[in-house]
Amino acid sequence: PNEVACAAAPSWQLSASVLHATRQPRLSSSSNTRLWGILTQPVRWLLIALTIMIFSPEAAAATDGELRALDACKGAGAGVATGACPTTKLDPMALLPADKANFSGPTASPAARSAWQVADYTFSHSFFDTDWRKANAVFRAEDVSLRLTPRPDAIPGENRFYGASIRTRVPTGFGRYEALIQAGRGPGVVTGFFTYTGSAYGTRHDEIDIEFLGRDTTRIHVAWFVDGSLKSRFIDLGFDAADQPRRYAFEWHPSHIAWFVEGREVFRATEDVDGPLPQVPSLLFANIWAADPSISDWSGTIVPGTRAEARVSQIRFTAFAAQQPDQADATEMIGTKVSAAPP
Repeated sequence: PNEVACAAAPSWQLSASVLHATRQPRLSSSSNTRLWGILTQPVRWLLIALTIMIFSPEAAAATDGELRALDACKGAGAGVATGACPTTKLDPMALLPADKANFSGPTASPAARSAWQVADYTFSHSFFDTDWRKANAVFRAEDVSLRLTPRPDAIPGENRFYGASIRTRVPTGFGRYEALIQAGRGPGVVTGFFTYTGSAYGTRHDEIDIEFLGRDTTRIHVAWFVDGSLKSRFIDLGFDAADQPRRYAFEWHPSHIAWFVEGREVFRATEDVDGPLPQVPSLLFANIWAADPSISDWSGTIVPGTRAEARVSQIRFTAFAAQQPDQADATEMIGTKVSAAPP
């Protein structure tokens, strides 16, 4: 997600340039030259080692917490407790700013574009049959089209689909999160709108979810994680969420979380009744993906060749009065003014 300077350059080239920069003028005496070489050799080897650690693509990927957080435990969004997340080597340049994607029209302000990043990489997670492609997140004047498409070159053992995932650049905390969403349809298709943070960000795993399972889009799946521990509910909607965009929201308070559909509260989790609730500021995501057959009891079994689309628009975050000081800037990036609301 963060552009990593020089990450794509081979480490040996960077090492050579560092050594060249530190090379000293030749001394007139050959004995002095040998002595200088002996004294400076440890420094040169130290520079090589440091350069490799800092600039090699592998090291950059390993230290790029934001990118790895997108992988870490997102399978938990499938409504299943995952435990430890698999370690995956990823390209540190894989997430691109949304303004590098197709984002046009009168509502596509520079501030709105700069608020989002788009995933574009091969994804390895046991709950997903999906790789992320930035071309599958199409930013239009009226909405963002998140598309699930068959992967034409898939071979046995690889993910069979391309999905779309966007996320904010700046964490946000207590407040109201809302969007107009039209869910993707089809068994094994999952549409998500959620906050997430985890160990790759240097925090515990806290998460709040709104999810739609394409196998039955007349229900909404609400879920929350506290330090990796999952609780969730299915709520009947009384309509088909894949038919047209409708407004969904959740309000995140220190002592409770409330989920809303078309302005009506449909479920509330409270600290008194349900135990600890998420407390750590998180990034906001929207995505569409194909579930792996291993979780078909929850998601349904996707049909080979499935194509699906979810549409998301009017994404808003409204900070509550007790919000952290930096939340005003984060909210403005999403394009909504901060307004005070009762805690």
